[in-house]
Amino acid sequence: MIKPTRNLSPAKGLIAAIKSDTLAILTFEIGLFAWMALTYFIFFPKPHLVPTEPGYWFMMQIGMVLGFFTSYPLNWWLIKAGWKDGMGRLDAGNLVLRSGAAVGDVCGRGAVYIYKYNDCAV
Repeated sequence: MIKPTRNLSPAKGLIAAIKSDTLAILTFEIGLFAWMALTYFIFFPKPHLVPTEPGYWFMMQIGMVLGFFTSYPLNWWLIKAGWKDGMGRLDAGNLVLRSGAAVGDVCGRGAVYIYKYNDCAV
């Protein structure tokens, strides 16, 4: 939803999405993969956990929580810097994004009407 809420060209929308999402995913993966490396090399050196065991997936869930915490500061900064939109708030029944766009009425085929730009977005 970066392109329609900011009224960007497709190329600029793609660049904005790459800037915000790539950094966020990388920091999430740092926490996840660091935890899984500890699980593999330190906690279960021999025999290693394998994906067919419940313990492996339990450790993966812990890693995802750690990934959330490692990505939180960067996501906070990305929102504050304006590279990423926040979650928004409800205002008189419409979802208002941090960019100021109000997302409300359905235009058809799953599209929503963006009041700020008088346009429909899928």
